[in-house]
Amino acid sequence: MELDMETMAASIGVSVPVIRFLLCFVATIPVSFLWRLVPGRVAKHLYSAIAGALLSYLSFGFSSNLHFLVPMLLGYASMVLYRPKCGIITFFLGFGYLIGCHVYYMSGDAWKQGGIDATGALMVLTLKVISCAMNYNDGLLKEEDLSEAQKKHRLIKLPSLIEYFGYCLCCGSHFAGPVYEMKDYLDWTEGKRIWAHSEKGPSPSPYVATLRALLQAAFCMAMYLNLAPYHPLSWFTDPAYHKWGFWRKLSYQYMSGFTMRWKYYFIWSISEAAIIISGLGFSGWTESSPPKPKWDRAKLVDILGFELAKSSVLLPLVWNIQVSTWLRHYVYERLVKKGKKPGFFQLLATQTVSAVWHGLYPGYIIFFVQSALMIAGSRAIYQWEKAIPTNMGLMKKALALMNFVYTLLVLNYSCVGFMVLSMHETLASYGSVYYIGTILPIAMIMLGYIIPVKPARSKDRKEKLSVSRQKIQVQNHLNRLNKPAVKTIQSPDGDIIDCVHISHQPAFDHPFLKDHKVQMRPNYHPEGLFDENKVSDTDTEKPKQRSNSITQLWHINGKCPQGTIPIRRTKEEDVLRASSVKRYGKKKHRAIPQPRSADPDLINESGHQHAIAYVEGGKYYGAKATINVWEPKIQQPNEFSLSQLWILGGSFGEDLNSIEAGWQVSPDLYGDNNTRLFTYWTSDAYQATGCYNLLCSGFIQINSEIAMGASISPVSAYRNSQYDISILVWKDPKEGHWWMQFGNDYVLGYWPSFLFSYLADSASMIEWGGEVVNSEPDGHHTSTQMGSGRFPEEGFGKSSYFRNIQVVDDSNNLKAPKGLGTFTEQSNCYDVETGSNGDWGHYFYYGGPGKNPNCP
Repeated sequence: MELDMETMAASIGVSVPVIRFLLCFVATIPVSFLWRLVPGRVAKHLYSAIAGALLSYLSFGFSSNLHFLVPMLLGYASMVLYRPKCGIITFFLGFGYLIGCHVYYMSGDAWKQGGIDATGALMVLTLKVISCAMNYNDGLLKEEDLSEAQKKHRLIKLPSLIEYFGYCLCCGSHFAGPVYEMKDYLDWTEGKRIWAHSEKGPSPSPYVATLRALLQAAFCMAMYLNLAPYHPLSWFTDPAYHKWGFWRKLSYQYMSGFTMRWKYYFIWSISEAAIIISGLGFSGWTESSPPKPKWDRAKLVDILGFELAKSSVLLPLVWNIQVSTWLRHYVYERLVKKGKKPGFFQLLATQTVSAVWHGLYPGYIIFFVQSALMIAGSRAIYQWEKAIPTNMGLMKKALALMNFVYTLLVLNYSCVGFMVLSMHETLASYGSVYYIGTILPIAMIMLGYIIPVKPARSKDRKEKLSVSRQKIQVQNHLNRLNKPAVKTIQSPDGDIIDCVHISHQPAFDHPFLKDHKVQMRPNYHPEGLFDENKVSDTDTEKPKQRSNSITQLWHINGKCPQGTIPIRRTKEEDVLRASSVKRYGKKKHRAIPQPRSADPDLINESGHQHAIAYVEGGKYYGAKATINVWEPKIQQPNEFSLSQLWILGGSFGEDLNSIEAGWQVSPDLYGDNNTRLFTYWTSDAYQATGCYNLLCSGFIQINSEIAMGASISPVSAYRNSQYDISILVWKDPKEGHWWMQFGNDYVLGYWPSFLFSYLADSASMIEWGGEVVNSEPDGHHTSTQMGSGRFPEEGFGKSSYFRNIQVVDDSNNLKAPKGLGTFTEQSNCYDVETGSNGDWGHYFYYGGPGKNPNCP
C-alpha cells in the first residue's frame, strides 16, 4: 500500500503525506453524504464526531486528534466555568495554542516545501471553537447591545459535549472549512428552520450543486498542475530573475500568484462539494419563480469575482469567504465602539489577527499589513470616483479602471510574501520592482487626505439612493403579498379586502407547498365542544352572550365568491411603518410569556408584558377559549394590546415553536386603533420564521368569509353589552396539520405540520391571556391598556375575561385544563384571577390600565 501511495504521489508530483491528506480530504464527500442516512439526532452527532476524528487519524496520525482536543476542551471548559468572559478567554487560549503549534511544527515551511501537517485543520477548528464560546457569551447580553449577526448566532443554552464534538469535527469539515456557526449546525442536525421539511414537501436536491463544485475542483487542479512547473517560487531569489526588466518581473509576480491560487481554489471546491452534499451548505431559497435552492453557506471563493475584482475592498468578500465573514463578525465589528464607525485601526487589527492565524512568519505579517494598506488605498480611489459628477462619465470610467489595475498590481505584488514566507525572499521580491506595491497604497492614502471628497453631495446622493432602494424593496414586497384579486371590497374602516383565488394565496409561495393539494376540511374535529349558547339566565352577574352578532366590518359592503379567500390588502404605508421591509408583519424576539421567569432585566429588554393562565407538563394537541372582545387604548403608535391563546413547543430559547390566535389593537401594524382578528406563527422564537396573518407563506386559508387582520365589530363596552369570540386550534390526528376554527361555523384553515419541529408532534404548553408592549415613554410605564383596561377584581361587564378554556388531549377530546397556573410580570400594572363554574367551565379575568399610582 505504501508503494502504491508513493507511485500515486510521484505521478502528480507531491509527497506521500500530501497524497494521504488528499485522499482523506476527498473522502469527506462520501462521508458527508452518508450523514444524511444516519437516523436520529444523537446518532448524527456521534457520526459527525467519529467520522471527523477517524479522517484526522488517517490523514495526520493519532497526535492530530490530541492537538485538536486541547482547544476544544479549553473552549468548553471556559463556557462551563466562566460564561461571562468565556468568549475572550477562548479567543486568547485558542490562538495561543495555535501559535505554539505553528512555531513547533514550522508549518509554513512544511507547506512551502510541499509537506502537510495538522496545523491547517487546527486553524479552522480554532475559529469554530472561538465562535461557539463567543456566541454562548452573547447569550447573556441584552438584545439592544448586540449586532444583527450576534442576535442571529447567539446561544442561550450550553451545547452538550456530543453536540460540541460533532460540531467541531463534523465529517472532516475542519480540514479546510468552511467555518460555520454552532446554531446552524444544531438546526441542520435537528431538521429545524430552513432544514425543516415535511414528508410530502420537496427537500432541496444537493446533487447538481455538488457536481458543479466537483467539476470546478477538477478544472482548478488541472490549471495548477499545468502552470506550477513554469512558475516556481525559487526564482524570486535566482540571479536570473533580478536581471529581468521591471515589467517582466511584475508579470512574473502576477503569474506566480495566479498559479498558486488555483491550488486553493481546488481545495475549497472539494470542501464546498462535501458541505453541499451533506445538506449543511443549504442557505435558503431564491425569490425567483419557481424558487431555487441557495448553497451560500458552503461557498468559500468566487473565482471570477476575485480574479476580476474592480476594487481591493471586494477581495475579502470573495476570497476564503467564510473565514472573512468570521473575521468581520468576531474581530472587526467587535472592535467598533457603539455609535462609532470603523476605521483603519479596525481594518489593521483584523488583518493582523488574520496574519497571526496563518502563522508567525514575516511573509504573512507583511502580506496582511500590505492588505490593509491596499484596501485603504483602494477606498480612496473609490471615494474620488463617487465624487465625480454623473455628466463626467469618462472620468468616472478612468478612475474605475485605475482601481482595477491598482488592485491587480498591488494584490499580486503583496501575495509574494504570503507564498515565500521568509523576510529575505519577500524583501528581495518587493525590492526587485522598487517596492511599487507598497508605495502606491501609501500614496493613495495620503492623496485621499490631500484631495478631500465633498461630503454634502455624496450624502445627498446616498440618501436619494437609499430612498429609491427602499421604494423598490417596498414595491417588490407589496407585489409578493398582494395577489391578483377576483373581486375587491372596500371596508367602512378604510381596509381593502381582496378576494383571491384559494390557490393563489401567499402560502403557496413556500417552496415546500409548490405542489400541495389544499385540504378543504379537517379529517376530525375534537370531541366535547362546549355549547356556545349555554349561559345561565338566572346568573345576574353574567348577561346572555351575543357572540352571534360579532362580525367583520367589511361584510357590510359585500362577500367573497366561493373558491376565493378574503385577504386584507397591504398598503405602502403599512410596510413603511415597520423597522424594515424584512421585519414587516413580525413580532420581536423574546415576545413570549415565560411563566416563573419574571426577570426585571428580561422585561426591560423585551418590552412585552403579560397576564396569562397556562398549563404545562403534558402533551397537548390543541386549545380552545371564548375571549371577551374590547378596544383597549394604546398610548404609543409602536405599542399594541392583544388577547390570545398560545400553542407552544420547544424551549424558551432560540427554537421555540408557537401558534397564536386572538384579537389585537396594533396601530403600528394596521395604522389604526381598531380591534382585529389575528393569527401568528413561528418555529424559531420569532427570529426568521413566521408572521402575522397571511403576511408570509405558511398558513393555508380555506374560508371565504373571515379575513385575517380585518376589524371585528361590535366590541364590549364598560357596564354595557359584552361580546366575545370563540377560537379553537387543534392538530388533525390523521394529517398532522394544525387547524383553526373561529366561532361555531368558520373553519378558517391550517398550518402545515412541516412548518414546525416540536409542534410537528405535540405542544408542551398552552397559554391564554393578554399581552402589551411597554415602550416606557418618558421613562415611565405605558398607559396602554390590556383587555378592558380594568383589573380582574372588577368582574363581569367591567373586566375582560376568557371563558370555557380547554385543551385537546391525545384522544382528540376537549378537556378542562389540569393544574392551571397564572403568571404576570407586574401585577400592579396588569393582573389575572382564575375561577370555574358550571356555565363558564374554567375561566379567568385579566388585564389592567398599565400606568397608575402603583405602577408608575
